[in-house]
Amino acid sequence: MKEKLNPTQSEIIDSLRFPVIILVLYAHMLPIEGRPIEFNFSGLNIYHYISELISHLLGAIPTSFFFFISGFFFVKGMAQWDQGSYYMKLKKRVKTLLVPYLAWIILLVIITISKSTLINMIWPGRDMDFSALKQTSLYHIFWGGPLLYPFWFLRDLICMTLLTPLFYYFGKYTKIYGILFLMILYLLAIESGIPGFSTKAIFYYASGVYIGMNHINLLEMCNKYKRVSVIAALLIMIIATFFSGTSYHGHLVRLFCLIGIVALINIFSTLLRNQFIKNILIRLSVTSFFVYALHQIYIIGWLKGAFSRTPWAENPGAMMIAYFIIPCICASICVGIYALLHKIFPSFLALLCGGRTHPILPVKDKQDMR
Repeated sequence: MKEKLNPTQSEIIDSLRFPVIILVLYAHMLPIEGRPIEFNFSGLNIYHYISELISHLLGAIPTSFFFFISGFFFVKGMAQWDQGSYYMKLKKRVKTLLVPYLAWIILLVIITISKSTLINMIWPGRDMDFSALKQTSLYHIFWGGPLLYPFWFLRDLICMTLLTPLFYYFGKYTKIYGILFLMILYLLAIESGIPGFSTKAIFYYASGVYIGMNHINLLEMCNKYKRVSVIAALLIMIIATFFSGTSYHGHLVRLFCLIGIVALINIFSTLLRNQFIKNILIRLSVTSFFVYALHQIYIIGWLKGAFSRTPWAENPGAMMIAYFIIPCICASICVGIYALLHKIFPSFLALLCGGRTHPILPVKDKQDMR
């Protein structure tokens, strides 16, 4: 018989989805490679320090977090390995993972062709995206890249889902020692180079499977390290940012994510004592996947491009303001498009989101305002 999920645990995980996706938007505000930090208090260096700290440290948490909870929920409630349940869940993942993965990439191809055709009709030779697309192999478009770059996470998650039985028996027979071995590989950044099989995906998904199969309560586990996790995460975050642009930075980021997930769960377990905040975040959580998938299809790029063409683009103060505002504007646009599609094209929205769609309900309960 399946174990009923602790409602408090479920609420905290649901409430985390939208804020964590916002961190993805901040991660995409900067190039992938970190920028070296100088030891001075100039306006520009302060901007670089804060933006590197948020984009390349906090922004690294989301994928680790989602790999972890995906593995956790896949086996949650299984007293022992159930082949029938696995195939049933695998069939469900075709709808919630594979179909949206293919649909969004195909949508990006269609949008890219349409945009390039329209722009080149008005200004011949101004848009080269379609030309670049024609030179890209189908393998790179759908897997090696993929074309919609943030979907490397979904690609890896599809692979991890297929390997769930292996992770289950790996955890069963190697116990915690097997997870520690995977953690070492992860922290040392030892990679196979095979798309779909990053050590980040393997370690966090396997850890989620291990905790789920052993019926460990996440909140109780994280609460044991409440103060330690928050203090350690802050210290590593501050120190790691000073190593931005060096060979040590990547390893420190991995260590930070490991502790940062625990700290994040602990922080939100405190924040959600406020009923109003909890209801807002849980109601916005339904838009998380849509925001994650849509924001990189020109929206955040165009917003950054628009700011770069203003007279304030080189001003450190304006750069800081734009850095914080642009992801919020981008998220608002995406949520607005979600609400519009839910109203006029609900079936299309359901296809893009793997069937996980609900209206965004306003907070009306007086009790919610306490």
